[in-house]
Amino acid sequence: MFKNYLKTALRNISKYKIYSLLNVLGLAIGITSTILIIFYIRFEFSFDNFHKNGNKIFRISVISSRAGSVEMESPIFVPPIGPAMKDEFPEVKQYTRFSTLRSMYFYSGENYWKINNVSYADSTFFEFFTFDLLQGDKATVLTKPNSVVLTESTARKIFGSENPIGQIIKVGNKDVYKVTGIAKDPPANSQIQFNALLSFPTLYSLPGFYMGWNGGNQYYTYVLLNNSASKNSVESKFPNFMWNHINKRLSKIKIEFKPYLQPLSDIHLKYNQASGSGLTNIYIFSIVALLIIIIACINFINLSIARATKRLKEIGVRKILGAKRKSLFIQFLTEYFLISFFVFFTVVALIEVLFPYYQNIVGENLSSINPFTISNILFVLGIILLVGLVAGGYPAFYLSAAKPVNSLKGEILFKGNKIRTRNVMLVIQFAISVALIISTILISEQLSFINNKDLGFDKNNLLVVPLLNENSQKTADTFISRLENIPGVINSTASSDIPYNDFTQNGYFPQGYNSPIMIHALDVDANYLKTFGIKIKSGRNFIPGMTSDSSAYLINEALANQLGWKNPIGKIISRNGRHKVIGVAKDFNYSSLYSDIKPLLITEKPFRNIFDYVTIKINSSSVKNTVGAIRKVWKGVNPTAAFEYTFLDDEIDQLYSSEQNFRGIFFTFSLLAILLALLGLFSLSSLTTEQKTKEIGIRKVLGDSAGGITFRILKEYIMLVLLSNIFGCLASYYFMNKWLNNFAFHITQGVGVYLLGSLVALAFGICVVIVHAIKAANSNPIDSLRYE
Repeated sequence: MFKNYLKTALRNISKYKIYSLLNVLGLAIGITSTILIIFYIRFEFSFDNFHKNGNKIFRISVISSRAGSVEMESPIFVPPIGPAMKDEFPEVKQYTRFSTLRSMYFYSGENYWKINNVSYADSTFFEFFTFDLLQGDKATVLTKPNSVVLTESTARKIFGSENPIGQIIKVGNKDVYKVTGIAKDPPANSQIQFNALLSFPTLYSLPGFYMGWNGGNQYYTYVLLNNSASKNSVESKFPNFMWNHINKRLSKIKIEFKPYLQPLSDIHLKYNQASGSGLTNIYIFSIVALLIIIIACINFINLSIARATKRLKEIGVRKILGAKRKSLFIQFLTEYFLISFFVFFTVVALIEVLFPYYQNIVGENLSSINPFTISNILFVLGIILLVGLVAGGYPAFYLSAAKPVNSLKGEILFKGNKIRTRNVMLVIQFAISVALIISTILISEQLSFINNKDLGFDKNNLLVVPLLNENSQKTADTFISRLENIPGVINSTASSDIPYNDFTQNGYFPQGYNSPIMIHALDVDANYLKTFGIKIKSGRNFIPGMTSDSSAYLINEALANQLGWKNPIGKIISRNGRHKVIGVAKDFNYSSLYSDIKPLLITEKPFRNIFDYVTIKINSSSVKNTVGAIRKVWKGVNPTAAFEYTFLDDEIDQLYSSEQNFRGIFFTFSLLAILLALLGLFSLSSLTTEQKTKEIGIRKVLGDSAGGITFRILKEYIMLVLLSNIFGCLASYYFMNKWLNNFAFHITQGVGVYLLGSLVALAFGICVVIVHAIKAANSNPIDSLRYE
């Protein structure tokens, strides 16, 4: 019996080749798109799930308050908190710490390399986290000062095929380190990334590093709790713990630190800087995946219904000859499952071809996702069979229920409630399309806004040279003075940081305040504002060579507003002495546009009298020659230091790479969803013209024009598409409002965007329907009546 079902199914599939091809491709594209989105979502939720004791590992984050008002929160804190918790909390089994990431030069012999993502890490690091150590002992690789563990790729870069263990390298061409271990590169789904780890004990012997409770905030601390311990039990002890170690002393100036624990598995999507937009993106992609599969199922049903009108007589004959409803139902369902079989192999082929390109679109290395594991293949097969059952079962049920007399007469099954159901499907499909079109426009406008927004300084043609070793820091003034002789150099300046991803913060006592407040700080030379094109609102800038300016401060408008200073010039801000405010700089964005412009003060006296960057304003007409001349000057001043540079606008663009990737993937899948929706409308309009064959013939015989017939067919769809526009606009407004709110600076959702998106969807819909309408209206009425 099954053999007959299968033969009949193959015969019908081959008989209606175009229909079968549309069904297979439509469903395959929809399912492939959904599965690729699911792979991305699974990757995002897989972060840090490979650590052996991950469910008991927590990161410490600290909320700092002044006079009961929260000033900031950060997982970067002073180093003693971990050891103190280990000593005083029975719940804490172990802790580990590592510093914020930095870039350093590594020297081996006469060669040197710039290594990014370098951190100082505790001796417990490799016992704490499940990072593979290929060479070395986990318990000892980072116990001694001046030890270094390199990742596999970093070791290969420096030493080639030579065994790195025991080799000596210099960091910054000054400090000597011994290679004690080689670690496998951290997986892509780890929020902890590193290329080299320097031993934490080294910090205690280095000058300028404060390792006590009054130390510099530049360390992450993670704790491992005992199996019987809970997060809440540990957090309940924090008030007394912090009071004894630091808060009691700071209570006199009304400052308080409140730690809490962040579960390791939640850090990537809840507690990192871009977690807000990342989680929103996942929600949006989840919805897009669901919408695509809904559209694909609706298309499958509609195409099946469209073909059903051509098989009504077949159904009637089968029933007269004794076919039962059950056997007809199984017959049609067999066809749909056979189509699902073809869909499965099409989906597998599409994933194989598209997966590498997909990784480029999403901007992620999805190496932790293997599309062709047995579990993933079963997952794909399960989705396809489920879709085949749901999408194929609906038309199979109604086709098998047809009465023989109606089938032989060619009467349409899908009237009344069925037509309303069909119209609901159309509204859903086009509402999705409208929402996706509008959302794509808004995302593009927001990213264009980011790229073109006035940041308060000129980011163009600014070449940034990091000063990564002691010699380059000491010779910065010489380097800058020699740059003046290069024709393509407009201006140059030295600073402690560059304005693209926030500045450091310190505590200061503004005039009239009895307790310190945290203020972002930037150390510069007198040419900084001129080089960056930052304007002075009131007062004056630093004057080159004026000795008194070394103790003066500039502040930005945000700080003046926070302090309530209407006339800040001459006000005093205290920290390691009294500092007079000599000018107010106009606000500029020194962090990403996710954040508001925060209070800032600018000094002319850098920490330890060294700067970390030289920024050079160059002429855009001779970039290549100017960079070559700058390189030659650098080599003359720093013959042993590598010449590394970036352009500031590239660094700023990199801040929004995830948004650019989001736009790429959203646009790609939105386009697919819209094409699938148009395919659905194509099939539905085909069904309508099939149903109206006799009516169209009679109207033409009675003298109705082709234009009148076309308008009548088009009219019923225009109302449905207009209704779709309303629902689509509402959905788009809701989700785009949530996405835009991740940015402190964003576009306003204007009515024009919604009108444009609606008109585009309406135009697409009309074009698709009008193809069938014109064809039906221009058909020969004799053929139409004979058809009936």
